[in-house]
Amino acid sequence: MKEFKNNLKFTWNYVKYQKANFIKYVLLNICLVIISVVVPILSANAIIYLTSSLFQQLAMVALVILMVEVSRNVINYFSTKYVQIIYRETFTLIQNDLGKEILTLDNKSLNSHSSGVFIQRITGDTSRIADVFYTITSNLAAILTNIGIFVAIFIINKYAFIYLFISSLIIGYFQYMRSTKRNEKDKIFRKTNEKVSGFIGEIIRGAKDIKMLNAEKSFLNTYDGKLIDLNKERYDMQDVSRKFLFVSGTCNDISDFFLILLLIFLIKSGNLAI
Repeated sequence: MKEFKNNLKFTWNYVKYQKANFIKYVLLNICLVIISVVVPILSANAIIYLTSSLFQQLAMVALVILMVEVSRNVINYFSTKYVQIIYRETFTLIQNDLGKEILTLDNKSLNSHSSGVFIQRITGDTSRIADVFYTITSNLAAILTNIGIFVAIFIINKYAFIYLFISSLIIGYFQYMRSTKRNEKDKIFRKTNEKVSGFIGEIIRGAKDIKMLNAEKSFLNTYDGKLIDLNKERYDMQDVSRKFLFVSGTCNDISDFFLILLLIFLIKSGNLAI
């Protein structure tokens, strides 16, 4: 979490140069929240008109839902466009500054690290830092949309709202644990990846000497061992995500099942009208 906050603070130093696009992105997402409140309510009315055989009213509501959903698609298009522009410009600025910083390092620092490490820093780590903003904006958009849906459910039925709120907290906990565990594995993976990148750099720089000494087999065996370690760390990282996604997905399915039972109970008890 501390690393995430530091990356966020660092990234904002570059994102702030895109304030105009960022403001546009925020305003568009506010519109998406409003839409996420309106659509469930309109959909509930459509079901009521359908079960009551009020087909003219149903057609009108369906038309309104169509217009709202088309508006949502248009807003999503421009929202994604602005966040991609912000990501592109932020990524470029971070890479440029990092390249400048590397050129200011003394020879001792340069010699103590392989070229692969610096290549990994410029190409890989800058992408990860820039991804922080992209990830936050994507998650924020999803959270705001879900808030809108929760508001709509609260208006329709408070019991269903309480149930969905509790089940969402449980599923959210599993998602948080998945992210935390995956980040721990990712740190190990990045360190291993740096070693492989550094070793590849050494092979490229010393290719002629390796051939002269007929040491290809020895270097290839070492390279093979490093690749096995790297792919093992990658698999372990992906395995964490796979396990937690299985658990959270199963919890989500169970939650949906009991939600249906709750709705049946609310309808039969007269606490929810259709």
